[in-house]
Amino acid sequence: MKNKKSIITNSISIIFGILIYIFLGQPYFSYSANVATSPISGTKTGYQLINDLFVGGEGNIASMIMVFSLFIMAILAGVMIALSIYNLLVNTGVIKETVGANKIIKLINMIVAVVIAVLGIVVISCTASYLANGLDMSIANNALPTLQAMMPNATAEYIIANLLTGLNTSIGFGNIVNLIFGILVGGVLVYDYIATKKN
Repeated sequence: MKNKKSIITNSISIIFGILIYIFLGQPYFSYSANVATSPISGTKTGYQLINDLFVGGEGNIASMIMVFSLFIMAILAGVMIALSIYNLLVNTGVIKETVGANKIIKLINMIVAVVIAVLGIVVISCTASYLANGLDMSIANNALPTLQAMMPNATAEYIIANLLTGLNTSIGFGNIVNLIFGILVGGVLVYDYIATKKN
């Protein structure tokens, strides 16, 4: 065994990377409202939000940054898992150690983990912004075709001003948990990099 601390930290980062993927499948936000006295409600998971990137999003800047950040976070979680597996194999002696390459890979892995943490903060901030200023327009646009059958001159703005009531929103636990995982894995791999550098 080369470095027990590094084995532990890389094992933890692999686990956190997998958990990030698991919690992308959990609600990132939920909402409920009434449109012309008809109740509506829904949730969006991280994967559904990433899908919005490819099918055309809301056009709202906060939602665009949110879904793009989630997409990059998902890619980087995979990169982090792969690099952590490599580091784990080096530290258990399965792969021959090449000092220069290993330092570069550890540095890249640390940077990736820190970026994941930053993206977690960006995602939850943009989610909060979208829920406060943008979700109402999304709900109105979805309701518009149905209401225009009865009110041909109805617009999304009219729906928001006169027909949309009782809008309640909340940030989902998937969003919160992945923020926490991102910050923790960033801290773990920064520690691993600094501890390895001292050796």
